[in-house]
Amino acid sequence: MAQAPRYVEHGPRTSKIVSASYGTCFYSIGDKPGTLSAIWRSADMPEGAIGTGRAVGGPTDGSLAGNYQISYFTSDGSLDAEFDLHIKQSGPTYAITWTIGDNVVCEGTGIDVAGGIVLAYMAP
Repeated sequence: MAQAPRYVEHGPRTSKIVSASYGTCFYSIGDKPGTLSAIWRSADMPEGAIGTGRAVGGPTDGSLAGNYQISYFTSDGSLDAEFDLHIKQSGPTYAITWTIGDNVVCEGTGIDVAGGIVLAYMAP
């Protein structure tokens, strides 16, 4: 497996080395306008483990596409990472990037499914 990049510290964002360079995620509209809920799994997680996430600051019109700030949590509830999340829609597909400042730390592609976006991601 390729080594993922070292994340650059930017303001309150998490600075860490991520060992997995790919994974999967599902985003759904959150319980409040402008939010998303996430479940995710990276390749290096223990068997059966699934993390969660919460994105805030997005569009309040019910759209999934937009810009958010997202926090990810491990299966035990510990904060794993925080990023700026950018989702662009093109028909039933999505291009997703996760950034810290001007640095792209992950890229993904997703499809529209009932209730949200299912996606795969990888470190660039």
